[in-house]
Amino acid sequence: MLITLLTLLACDSEPASSEPAAPAAPAAPAAPSTPLPVDAAAPPPTDAPAADKRWNQLRADHAQASSFLKSDWNKYNENYHPSYVLDGDPKTAWVEGVDGNGEHESITIPLSTLKSAKAVKLRIRNGYQKTENLFTANAVPKEVKITAWSSNRAASTESTLPYKTGWQEVEVELPDGFGLSSVSLEIVSVYPGSKYQDTCISDIEVFVDSEIAYNVAQEEARHTKLMAWVSERVETAKFFAAKPGSYPFAATQLTSTQTDVTDAVVDSAMIGPREAMAEMTAEEEWQSLAASRSVTAFPDGIHLNSGLLPLFIPDALTFTPTGEPTGLHERQGETDEFEGEVYEMWSFEVWRSNYKVSRTSSGSLSLVYFWEKQVETGRGTYENRVDYVAAYTPAGELQWVYSVRTGDAEGISLEQHETLYTFVRTDGQISVIEEKSLEEYRDGDEKERSAQMSRYVGS
Repeated sequence: MLITLLTLLACDSEPASSEPAAPAAPAAPAAPSTPLPVDAAAPPPTDAPAADKRWNQLRADHAQASSFLKSDWNKYNENYHPSYVLDGDPKTAWVEGVDGNGEHESITIPLSTLKSAKAVKLRIRNGYQKTENLFTANAVPKEVKITAWSSNRAASTESTLPYKTGWQEVEVELPDGFGLSSVSLEIVSVYPGSKYQDTCISDIEVFVDSEIAYNVAQEEARHTKLMAWVSERVETAKFFAAKPGSYPFAATQLTSTQTDVTDAVVDSAMIGPREAMAEMTAEEEWQSLAASRSVTAFPDGIHLNSGLLPLFIPDALTFTPTGEPTGLHERQGETDEFEGEVYEMWSFEVWRSNYKVSRTSSGSLSLVYFWEKQVETGRGTYENRVDYVAAYTPAGELQWVYSVRTGDAEGISLEQHETLYTFVRTDGQISVIEEKSLEEYRDGDEKERSAQMSRYVGS
């Protein structure tokens, strides 16, 4: 079954003459008839105190959203992806991708984890600010809900954004003892576009007021990674446009919906995967992996570890016994020198293991296991490890992937986060991904649990 991509008109509604004409949009109230107020040029980010706060900019190397727009003539020119709110360029934007004006769609920006923070501030270029015509033609967020996240804790504020171009700011005061790991923005209501229903945000910058020492090098490294993604995105778009027959997914974009679920339901679904994980961790033989071909990129809309990419084409895999448990080790960092001594300003290290493999009596793949560990040092030391086990059907298709993440973040609650991805196929290609997750965390001396279930469908 073919999965039809969204056919909404691209939000960048000034196509070249070779592009199809825009379809008629549903009637919407006209944008304000008075000239748009335009802010004066916003001052550059600064570390100088503002009132009683000291703001420092936090960078991110990607953003995630509940949806984003992909239109017919712009399928593989992905300047509506959520990560484009981080590039500082008003000519790109995150554009939600659901029918209607996108109320309750949201975007989330993961940040450097801080064990304490006093306040967070978002600077927002609201609407599509590539041109004034595009700003008025498309919908613009009006009421928004900003939420700061610290592991399982949340602090939110709602704000009404003025209908204008330029930068505007929203602050969220944080309670005592609150850390910070990500921020999200939810669209509550909109100023309707004069022509289209697509709701857009051009840019978001995040600042924090915290007693934790600021690390410029660490934040700039994240921004460098984001800008590298912007460049690589062109090649990914080319891959999607020429999608090979071996690509295991039915669509290059997935739209997610969340469903309420109980701990008991998720616990029950994870019984078998937990047993498989225990079986594979007890295995002693490590094997290296060579892949004659691999998946270049996951569909947009889902964030998975790149180490899983080759496992989606099992007939291209060759495993060879090796005595080494670790298969990959990468390190980035920056040092400084003072009075003859070298100091580490920040570092980020990744270790990925080789593989443990279980086969059926006929020799086909049954289970594949590996782990990945990350350690980031900057404002403190933050460490997490994720163990993965992948299961295959007797026909040799990837059936599910189960992961267990454990981590420590200097005072932020010790977590164990279990996730189970189950793959549903239509005509041999993955058309639906079901995700169940169960998180265990500590709130003081109390141990808490929370369960979630999401469904990703090709669009």
